[in-house]
Amino acid sequence: MTTTTTTTELAQAWAERVRQGAFSPAVAGTREVRVFGQAGDAPVRFPQLRALAPGETPALVIDLLEPDERWALAHAERVVTIHQQAGRLAAEVARGQGDTATVVPFKSLHPAEIDAAYLRGVWRPDSVQATAFRDWERIQLWAQEYATQAEEAAWRTSEVADGSEDRT
Repeated sequence: MTTTTTTTELAQAWAERVRQGAFSPAVAGTREVRVFGQAGDAPVRFPQLRALAPGETPALVIDLLEPDERWALAHAERVVTIHQQAGRLAAEVARGQGDTATVVPFKSLHPAEIDAAYLRGVWRPDSVQATAFRDWERIQLWAQEYATQAEEAAWRTSEVADGSEDRT
């Protein structure tokens, strides 16, 4: 029997795993990346992979991740890529002592000037376009779930900020 797990379920499972600190053996802990936009900076927590054993590749360690951990890693990568393409700053936050932290800016590997030829050659090979057409319905559902999560996060943040959070 095949079960389908939605993005929302994976996000909830990841949040619970982070809350409990119960990671798979492939995860050494969590890291955080912040993306900066008009509404301030938004933290995205992702799994930090453990050190590689001799002869081990990152791909082998990633294969050991639980589905929600794999989702969190891919989600952080997507968020950073989307924000970099929009020209926003994305930075990894190295945890410090107390209230201190070191912010390490990410360097984009994309050219400063992106033209149509670059996009066609790198970002949209024919196989990606064919896959997108085939999976268009699922892509739309993912986008709706992603937008809903962002709206819910903004709503929760505004409620906490204005003190109207329901504490019952």
